[in-house]
Amino acid sequence: TQSFAKVSFGDDGLDLLERGATAEEALAILLRNDPLREQRQVGIVDARGNAATWSGKECFGWAGGRVGQAGAAAQAVGPGAGVGKVVAGSGFAIQGNILVSEATVEAMARAYEAATGELADRLMAALVAGGKAGGDQRGEQSAALLVTRQGAGYDGSDNFIDISVYDHATPIAELERL
Repeated sequence: TQSFAKVSFGDDGLDLLERGATAEEALAILLRNDPLREQRQVGIVDARGNAATWSGKECFGWAGGRVGQAGAAAQAVGPGAGVGKVVAGSGFAIQGNILVSEATVEAMARAYEAATGELADRLMAALVAGGKAGGDQRGEQSAALLVTRQGAGYDGSDNFIDISVYDHATPIAELERL
């Protein structure tokens, strides 16, 4: 969740998925009674690879995203093509706001789909590609990568990879180095 984030969507979304909802169903339920949904962006991918994304109509432009499509190009979610509705796909959900243009999420989708290796490698490739395609209109300041895997972390935590870079001149490059 971002763009006027609602942090409780994380735990609430996971609870809905655990009870059998698909990514699309969980996202629709989370947004249904949210009076500020038009200011939010949310993406969900469930354990079966179902993906869903939402960009509210009041997110700052450029705002939108992509969801993967099995055997086809990523489906657009942007002005005139999905803003204000849940868009479903498979494999991944990418969304951003205050981006220089749609090219940022397009580059991220292409890089994620083309990358090989572990999930963290694919996510990192997407972040690098998004930055090279223009990224945030305000420039770079921070970057983070969190990958969880059941029982993979220290002392009962599921955090397999948890790296954050704050207030750095080139945070994506620093995250990639780390």
